[in-house]
Order: sequence, then structure tokens, then C-alpha cells
Amino acid sequence: MEPGLARSALAFLLDTFLPPCCPVCGRIGVKTPCAACRPQLPAVPSPRCPICGLPFAPGSGPDHRCEDCLRQRFSFDQAVSALCYRGAVPALVHRFKYRRDFTVLPLFASLLRKAAPRHWQEEVDLVVPVPLHPLRLRERSYNQALLLAQRAFPRLPLDPFVLRRRRPTPPQVGSSALERRRALRRAFAVKRPERVRSKTVLLVDDVLTTGSTVDECARTLRQAGAERVFVLTLARVAARD
Repeated sequence: MEPGLARSALAFLLDTFLPPCCPVCGRIGVKTPCAACRPQLPAVPSPRCPICGLPFAPGSGPDHRCEDCLRQRFSFDQAVSALCYRGAVPALVHRFKYRRDFTVLPLFASLLRKAAPRHWQEEVDLVVPVPLHPLRLRERSYNQALLLAQRAFPRLPLDPFVLRRRRPTPPQVGSSALERRRALRRAFAVKRPERVRSKTVLLVDDVLTTGSTVDECARTLRQAGAERVFVLTLARVAARD
């Protein structure tokens, strides 16, 4: 059987015995979110901060730097997120991150790929997922950031080992930006500096809250010689949410 016919036959069998469904409401027969559920997956709108991607209230003018980006300089060049962390997004991320629900991975990867500016994909030398500490990885058995990066950018060079988390950090939920920065200070290390030296790195993670984690990762990569660091996350927590 020709490869094209084989793929078609496999798709037919999968659709027959494992029919696609809406990842939000479970409605059978749709591969992407159904029309009723699409508003529950809000994209990050303008106006937003051109550096960290923080969305502002509608009608607050053109894109402009947020207060944090006016007061401090992040180590990454720019951060972009595919979705706002509201609606059905928190529940879907929780299913993927903690309940091993990989049925949402194709949707997440597609959203990440569409959110990435085209020039990033042309200029990136290496894709690096935010790493988990070995203890956390053993507990969870997978790194959600690595799965996102692999599925979203299969044709770009990827190294899941060049950046490592050298000490465990406490859960960051409920911590202030200052507390997060202190807890993450020197928590990462670059294993092979020659892999990132003079390179443009795309750092991938699931959720961006204050930016402390990706900023510390970017700072570590830059210290190892990375020329530029772009950050791409699935979802962005807004201060007003």
C-alpha cells in the first residue's frame, strides 16, 4: 500500500474507533475546540507589553511597556504567550500538567506554533524547554515544557539537557515576584556552554506568571554566552485576573 493511502486508512480507523472530540466540552466529531468553546480559549489581545507580553485592559492605548518592564530589564529579549490564563485554559493546563491528559497536546502545540512570530522560527538556533528538577521529573515522569517544544517545533534543533535545574525550588503559587526571584536565584545551570554560545535560543514553558522562572533561565543562558533569548509560553497570567 502506498504511504498516502496507508495514512488515510489509519486516519479513518482512528476516527472510527477513537473519534475526535472537543478538548473543552468533550463533544464528539470535532478535532479543534467546538464553536461554543472557542471563546473559552482567549488569545492574548492587544494592547499588551511588547517585552513580557502582559495584556492590558481594552482601550488602554497601543502596545506599551508594563510597569515591571519599565522598572527592570529582563534577561530575555521578548516573551510571547498563546493564551490568557482564564476561561477553560487553567483546567486544560492542569489536566495536561498533573493528570497526564495528553489529548490536549496537539491543540496546545498548534496554538504555540501560531503564536510564535515568524521571524523567531527563522532565526532560532536552538529550542530549550524549561527543565524540571530530577526529583520533580521522577515524580511526574514527564516534563510538560519538553512535550510542548517537541510537538510544536519538530523541525527545529532541540536540546532538553543543555539547561538543567540544579536544585529543587518550592512551589511558586501564591508567591510574590520578589519571593519568586529569590527562590530561583542560581537554580539553573548550563551543562554545555558551547551549545548556546552566540546562539539565538527559544525557551519554552507552559505558563508565565511573573516571568521570574523564564527570566532566571534566560539569565543563565546569557551568562553561558547565548546572544538572544526568546520566550514562548502556552498561557499568560494577567495581573488583573
